[in-house]
Amino acid sequence: STQSTGIGESDLFRIWRYQGVKTRFGANNLDVTPTGKTFVLMKNTKCLYSWNFISAKVYNVMIGKMWVDQFGEMEITNHTNGEKASLDFLATGYFGKNQYETKASIQDANGKTRIKLSGKWNDTITLVDGGGLNWDVSEGSALWKHTSVFNKKDISDPKKKILAKYELSSFVFKMNEISERDQETLPKTDSRFRADRAALERGDSEAADRLKRQLEDEQRERRKRMEATGEQWVPRYFKKVSDTIGGDGGEESGWEYKGSYWEERQKRLNDYAQQHS
Repeated sequence: STQSTGIGESDLFRIWRYQGVKTRFGANNLDVTPTGKTFVLMKNTKCLYSWNFISAKVYNVMIGKMWVDQFGEMEITNHTNGEKASLDFLATGYFGKNQYETKASIQDANGKTRIKLSGKWNDTITLVDGGGLNWDVSEGSALWKHTSVFNKKDISDPKKKILAKYELSSFVFKMNEISERDQETLPKTDSRFRADRAALERGDSEAADRLKRQLEDEQRERRKRMEATGEQWVPRYFKKVSDTIGGDGGEESGWEYKGSYWEERQKRLNDYAQQHS
């Protein structure tokens, strides 16, 4: 199965995750089953949270209009005080029944349900039962509502057309931009250098598909060469460890950051500043 891991840190929080994915083809569909977890440590409260990933099913892979359904149960756990949130993303039924529907409840450390939510994860989440707590909204009202960043109509700027098409915010779009400094200081494996992603952001889906296939063919050839020579891939910044929070050392093994990336990054930035001062 494919695996990925990552870490990020700020003055307010530290986030790390590891994720695996297993796929299975069935007739005209593709089942995607993820493993792994995301962890967040809030530095001001010292609370450590974790949550799992939900499944996905890609319909009409070969014939028909392709679409993706996301469903399953997600559990968000506060490992510091024992509180939990349980979210149920309902699978889409016939004629689109239950599509995007979500039900959620929050339990205290004793397992008693205190708060209930429901709605559609792509549109509106409603407060069903506030548990007697003080809220800015009344029960039955929207607690969260999605709003589009751009109006899809009458957009002349090509960049804004892409933002509207994929429902991306300006912040997300900027995350993929590469400055002159980034060109010289980012690791060459950074996904922002991928030509297929750049083509997709330009709206050239045909080129994006061609470049993605080219990249995947190169990856397969590299894997064949490594298997033929017995070469083992060793991650540079992470090592595999038994997940001490809910893991068993097997499928739920985690990845631990070994260090040195941030120091190497700072050195590259310092070198760039000196060269352009």
